[in-house]
Parts: sequence; C-alpha cells; structure tokens
Amino acid sequence: MNSAESIKGVISQAVQNAGYVLADVKITFEHGRQNLTIYIDTTSRPVSMGDCITISKLINPMIEQAGIMNGAYFLNVSSPTRPKNEHKL
Repeated sequence: MNSAESIKGVISQAVQNAGYVLADVKITFEHGRQNLTIYIDTTSRPVSMGDCITISKLINPMIEQAGIMNGAYFLNVSSPTRPKNEHKL
C-alpha cells in the first residue's frame, strides 16, 4: 500500500463523519517540496473555503499521528472541480 492509500485509510472515516466525500488523495513533489493534496466533495452543495479549512484542521493531526508522510510536507485541501478553493496549512 502506498502513502496515498495509507492516508485514505487513516482519514476517510473522519471525512465522511464530517459530512464530506473523500474524492482523492495525491502526493506530488514540486520545487523540492512534498505536497499532499486532499480532494473533498459534498453531495448537496459546492465545497467552500470554510469546508477546506475545517477538513484541513480535522485531518492534519491524524496524518501527523499516523506518521505516514516521510519528512516535511505541505497539506492542501481542495474540491476536485474547483482548485481555487485550496486552503494551505
């Protein structure tokens, strides 16, 4: 199981319990830094910036505690269809 799949396993239930759908998890490397992007969605309305902030605050400690990511990383939470709603923590 790769890191993205491991992260999905750690956070999916919490994201669902908060009323969101975990659409995807991507790990990329840009400009010498590791980026973890979590894509969330809802079934009833568009994802807002506030939704991204809420989920970011919810899952960040879970990812840290699980120790899945190797080294420093930037956490981004976004809707899958509107990347302008990204919130970086």
